[in-house]
Amino acid sequence: MRWLVTGSTGFIGSHFLGLLDGEEVVTLNARTRLAPQPNGVEHHVGDICDQGLVDQLVGRFRPDRLVHFAAESSVSESFQRPTSFIRTNVEGTVCLLDAIRRLSPETLMVHVSTDEVYGDGLMVKRATSPLAPQNPYAASKAAAEHFIVAYQRAYRLKVAVVRPSNNWGAGQQTPKFIPAALEAKRSGVPMVVHGLDIARDWLCVDDNVKAIFQIAQHGGGVFNVATEELTTLGQILERIGDVPYQVGEERPVSDRRYRVDASATWGLLGWQPTPLSQDPRFDEYVEAET
Repeated sequence: MRWLVTGSTGFIGSHFLGLLDGEEVVTLNARTRLAPQPNGVEHHVGDICDQGLVDQLVGRFRPDRLVHFAAESSVSESFQRPTSFIRTNVEGTVCLLDAIRRLSPETLMVHVSTDEVYGDGLMVKRATSPLAPQNPYAASKAAAEHFIVAYQRAYRLKVAVVRPSNNWGAGQQTPKFIPAALEAKRSGVPMVVHGLDIARDWLCVDDNVKAIFQIAQHGGGVFNVATEELTTLGQILERIGDVPYQVGEERPVSDRRYRVDASATWGLLGWQPTPLSQDPRFDEYVEAET
């Protein structure tokens, strides 16, 4: 099978690429720094908004699967420079869709989105729930999804949308919360926490990429990927232990929790991820990082 992967030097993308050892793989990344990756991968450095470059790769390679990780993903930074998020997350996705439409219509595009497109709330969100993003990052990912639906309906493209919850694992960088907590523990410099009761569904990156890989084998649809267990930031700090921190003012816009129903995904794939509270890999990760 031929795979075209965008954003393979990012946190989740690099873990996913590790599953493709022995496959025929082409990658497209904006970064020149490459994480350790499988042999035989054809690397390209460039902008996913460069339609000429995207056309060249898609038209020449005609991938069976295009897995799209490339994105701007910091909520805080999305308020500071929203147009950058619109360009990468929306325009970049449309460039890929348009290249597939014209040059490789049999390609299945797997778009890696986020559970943040559902917005904040106590109600459990299913794959059919309406999108209600509340920050520029989430809004850009939701907009990209709307373009995907439009292209799918207009041109009968093959697409799968994956909405994972918050990931954790080796290789994740600050300013993400868990790496920031580990850095505070190592350095002794207190971190600022903007709400100890903010809750997230924490998913091990290894479980996430395994699910994405299996979804790519399955075909189209919309898939929530989550453990369905919420853990607060305060509980994370307690689990890590000895993290110096101070509680800062809450941000003007801060989603308190995301709750999604991923039962349809796990019913299809035939397994479930391990919730953070029961996952020994988290303790091993903390020990290795501190």
